[in-house]
This record gives sequence, C-alpha cells and structure tokens, in this order.
Amino acid sequence: MDICNSSYKSIKRKYSGVHTIRVISDLKRKRMREKRLKSILKINKRKPINNVFSLSEIISDLISVERQKYEEFDYNHNPTWGSMFEALTEESVRRMTHESLDLNLVSGFIYDNSGFRSGEIDRMLTKGKPKRLGFTDSYECHIKDVLVVFEVKKTLAKADLEDACEHLSEVSKAYARRFDSELDNGWIPNISIAAKTYARITGNPEPTEFNEIHRMNKEDAHIFYAVVLDTYSPIKIIHGYAGYKTEHGLRTAFLNFIEDRQEKHGFGIPHLPNLISSEEFSLAKITGMPFHTQRLKSGFWQLIASNRSNPIAIMIEIIWTKISHECNVHMPWGDDMDVDIMAGLLSGKYFIDEETGKEGWQLSSIEPKESTLAEISRQDKWSPQIAPLPVLSILRQISIFGGIEINSDYINQTAQSIKQSPKELVDSLVESSLFSVSESGWLDYIGSSLHVVEINKSECAISNDQGRLRFWCEANNISPHLENYLKI
Repeated sequence: MDICNSSYKSIKRKYSGVHTIRVISDLKRKRMREKRLKSILKINKRKPINNVFSLSEIISDLISVERQKYEEFDYNHNPTWGSMFEALTEESVRRMTHESLDLNLVSGFIYDNSGFRSGEIDRMLTKGKPKRLGFTDSYECHIKDVLVVFEVKKTLAKADLEDACEHLSEVSKAYARRFDSELDNGWIPNISIAAKTYARITGNPEPTEFNEIHRMNKEDAHIFYAVVLDTYSPIKIIHGYAGYKTEHGLRTAFLNFIEDRQEKHGFGIPHLPNLISSEEFSLAKITGMPFHTQRLKSGFWQLIASNRSNPIAIMIEIIWTKISHECNVHMPWGDDMDVDIMAGLLSGKYFIDEETGKEGWQLSSIEPKESTLAEISRQDKWSPQIAPLPVLSILRQISIFGGIEINSDYINQTAQSIKQSPKELVDSLVESSLFSVSESGWLDYIGSSLHVVEINKSECAISNDQGRLRFWCEANNISPHLENYLKI
C-alpha cells in the first residue's frame, strides 16, 4: 500500500503511536548453533580512527584519575555527587570540541516557541548564545540550538535508566512537533545526508527532496521520516559512570524498558537514545548518526546494538558527526583500518495488524547469554567490497548513462560471464550498501562517487571511501591505481 495521498502529518502520527510488540527471538527459543548466532549478532562499526581513539584514551585517563579523587569525598550528599559527575562530563565533552566552533556546554532548560519547557538538563551542547538565568549557573536554550543533550548518572540503575529515557523522550517529542510545524510553514529540509543513509539502509535510490516521502510505500516512508528527523533532532546521551556490570545486563534492562512502554506515545524509533553507557558497556543507536546497517532480507531494520569497550570513543564519534552536520565543518577523523564489531540487540519491521487495523513497528530482540556476547570477536580489519572484474564495466555504464536497467542485456551478459544469475549479481551489489535499485529497475550507485582498483586479473575492490581504499591497497601490496567514477 502506498501513501501518495497521505501527508507527513499522518505518517508522523501513526509512527509516534506505534504498537510495539516485543518478539521473543527464535534465537532465544531454539538452541541454534553458536556459529550461526554469532554471525547474526555481529554489526560492523568503523573503529574510532587514530584521532578519535587517541582522544578517547586521554579522556578516559582523565575520568579514571578524577574518579579516584572522588572516592575521598566522604559525604552522603547526592546533589553534590551529581554535580561532581556532571562537571566531569562537561570537562570531558569540552575536550571533544574546539573553541573556534563557538559552541557552549551548559546546564539548564530547553524551550520552544509553542510553550514547551523541559525539565532540568544535566548538560547540553548548544549553538548560539544561551540565556543565563539570573546569577545562577543555569541557562535557557531554544530547542533549535541544542545539538546534544546529556543525562549524567553516577550509577546507572534500572530506575535511573527509565527516568533518563523518559526525560529525553520529552525533548524528542518537542523537536518532532517543531519539525512538523516547520514543514507546515513551507520549510524545505536539507536531506542530502539522510538520503544517503536511507539508500544504504533500504537499497532504494536516494530521495532528492523530502516530499518524495509521499511516493514511498508506508514502510519506506517511516524509515525515511525517522532518518531525516534523526539528522536534525538533538543527540540524546545517557552516560553512567558505574552501574551494569555486564553487557547482557544493560541490554536486558533496555529491552524491559521498551517492553513496559508498549503503545505509549514518545517511544518510537526517532525518540530512542543515541547512546547509553554504563561502566565499559554501551548501547548505540544505529539508524544513521553515524552508525547504520542494511535492512535485513526479513524486512527487519537494525535499531540498537551493544558494545563492550571504550564508550567514550563512541560518544566522540556521535558528537563529531552531529557537529560536522550542524556546523558544516570537517572534524579531524584521521584514518585507520580497524573495525569494531557491535552486537545487534533490537530491530524493527513495519507492519499492519489485519485483525485490528493497527499499524506500527514490530520489534524483535536478540538475547544471547553474557558468555556468548563475551566470546564474540569485537575487532576486524576494514576491507572494500570485492567483486568480479567484469563488474567494472557496469560501473562505467552507470557513470556514463546515470544508471543501467537490471533487466538489460548488458546485465545479463555480465552475470553470465561470472557464472551468476542476473538477480544474484544485482543483489550482491545492493547488499554492499554501495548501490540502489529503483522501482522501475534502474541500478545506480549511492552518493556522488565510487572508487575502484583492480586487484588482479579476475577481481576488483570497490569503496565510497577513497582514503581507506588507498590504505587498504598499501596494506595488501596492491598498486593503488584508482578509477574514480563520478555521477554526471
């Protein structure tokens, strides 16, 4: 069913009123082979590159030193404890930014022009100049200027996690209302970043404008809406310095929180926190800021994954991504060839209940034991997409003509030359998250360029990251004679 006659308002209402069903994964009910389980759990995430990793180590050392000092504080006074850890978070985040960006890190309240007033925010990273409240150290910030919102917990326990998620959800709902209001008033959002993320998730072509949402089917429209809203909404971070002692414990606590809020407004996909950390464990949202994975063949879209090392590095990546988008600056990422692996936790699939007529997201969880999570290898080496050499001719055709029909003789002949069916060839390209296929069967690559190098007489390597492809070639003793394909 398409939504050509629907408005973005109706999409948003149905989305926010999600009927959440927690599906106990078949992985929990059935005793599957561990190899199969681990292959499903793994989600590749670019490892914090040199600059990020180095900075995260410095900040982690700072936190460790300060926490040792805090142990000498022999007073049972929770407000003071809270202030100490909030100040520590502030100092840590200040080291992630640069004064030339003219950003502010303050505590206080968020408001908008419709009358929304948030509860007290532990810390928030903002653009512009926030309004100081009298002689206090609290500030008032308009929601349009807020980049990141922090909830800081000395010890993250069940009640703290629930309270923080509820608190941050109110900010998300307020921003979503503002987003829709701006659209009502004729605002045209820049979707260039969200469009690429949407294409890599779905395998569909990149939309060129937001209004294309009305020509999408309902599932794709909801994914697109969520991805666009995510690029504009404030990043939401819950940072616990202590708390859950296992990755499994943090994962289970979050799933219980989601299950307890079935059918409640404000806990749809755009409103989920971007990062929750406790001890060395963390949960990260993987819907595009910056992490994402392709929609599974089953139709489920990965939403949340867990990590078990260096949450500060993940925090830096998320914050730098937001700053680069909002401030139009290039952050000092650096280069690295290692990839961290996160474990998938929560995925969603849009559905319509034929009996009740309700529609929304069906949620599915993967719930292995802590021992299984601990055994998963969490690092790998980055590599480009390896393809048979004849695929190069397809890229050349796309570059010249702006695309190629998947049912064309050219595709059929290329597939035959590498002993694949045309469908197998096209599917392998789309599954690389480098290509998309339109409803009319038009194959194109995602983004404005692709970079290719011939490995040998039978294979080539393809990537949209020219720098990493060069490093990969050097590491594998391959002459980095790159062919660069640009869209016309």
